[in-house]
Amino acid sequence: MRLEAGGRKLHLTTRVLTEAVAFEGVALLLRMCFYLRYQGKGQAPLWLDTLSRVCHGVADVEIVILLVLLAKGWTIVRHKLRVASRMKLAAFAATYAMASFACLALCGNQIRAPPAIDATCFRRRHRRDVVD
Repeated sequence: MRLEAGGRKLHLTTRVLTEAVAFEGVALLLRMCFYLRYQGKGQAPLWLDTLSRVCHGVADVEIVILLVLLAKGWTIVRHKLRVASRMKLAAFAATYAMASFACLALCGNQIRAPPAIDATCFRRRHRRDVVD
């Protein structure tokens, strides 16, 4: 699918930025659904949290690649990168993405969802006849 505005093709940097913003928007929407579910029932499915983190990771990788390309002067000086530059960029992007998702996989369990809310504990603490 090609992103177009008013029938004109968008510049590649604009497309990358638009994709990154879209992934971040989806990540925020999923995170909001996760917390709304948690707020309503006291438990939330972890797949919402995981999918939100993956979307955020994809957006993060795209933004970092875009910043590296802009720092190299890619959009100002030339439209195509040399083969060696493309290989370096691909290696950097792959390494950054693997490190980012490895941290998500390894450390994600420690920063997962908040614990389930126990309604009986809440009621017991807020009863008027119970004195602590």
